[in-house]
Parts: sequence; structure tokens; C-alpha cells
Amino acid sequence: MGMKITMDTIDIDKLEGEELDLLVAVEIMEWDHSHEIEECEDGWYSYCRNCGHEPRFSKIEKDCGTPPNYSGNIAAAWMVHKTTCKWKFSERHKYFAFLMQEVSAGKEYQIGWPSVLMFLEPVHFCRAALKTMRNS
Repeated sequence: MGMKITMDTIDIDKLEGEELDLLVAVEIMEWDHSHEIEECEDGWYSYCRNCGHEPRFSKIEKDCGTPPNYSGNIAAAWMVHKTTCKWKFSERHKYFAFLMQEVSAGKEYQIGWPSVLMFLEPVHFCRAALKTMRNS
């Protein structure tokens, strides 16, 4: 039997790429593994933004196995941030504190608010959100 991965059994700071994206998708964004179909401007070509599946060539028969690229795409990461903005005040407060810690990690000094905004990367939103969930 495989071990169930929970936020208590992993080190969030070591997660990256699709592994981090999957945890964010399931735990923060409540992703249901559905394809996110995007149509091109011409209206003829469509594809899944996550896995690249093209429904014009075949029927979508199974769920998408690729989560959105939350940790590498600022637009996707911003959706994570917008989700956290709906949390109750105490959780949002923790989230913003974790954001500042994420940005300041490895630096000689703590970067304060609002200067932290200039240094944010998609991965910071993801890790801060997961750390908030773990510490709620």
C-alpha cells in the first residue's frame, strides 16, 4: 500500500514543478481533474491548457492528468492568490506573512510590505498558500 501524501508528510519547500502544481490544484484550488479547454481566436482550434489535448481530433474520454502550471505561470498563480483572498481574515494574515517569508528566503534581510510585491514569483504564491493550509 502506498503512503497517502498529505501536507504534514512533505516538505513544501522541496516541492517544485508538477508535484507542487498537483498539490496546489487539489488542496487549494479544489481541482476536479477536468480539462481546461481554450479556443484560439479563429474559433477553429481548441486545446486543453494543461495537457495539450486537442478535442477536434478525438473525444475527451478521460480526465486531465496534468494540473495547471501554478508554480510557473503568473496568471495561474494569480488565481491561487485570488482564492486565498476569499479566506477568513486570520488565514489571509498568515498567508501574507508566509508570502513575505518566501520572498525573503535566502536574503540577508526581511523584505517588508509592499516592497515584497516587486519580488513575487509564481512559486511563492503556491508555497505560501500550502503553508497557510498546513498551519491553519
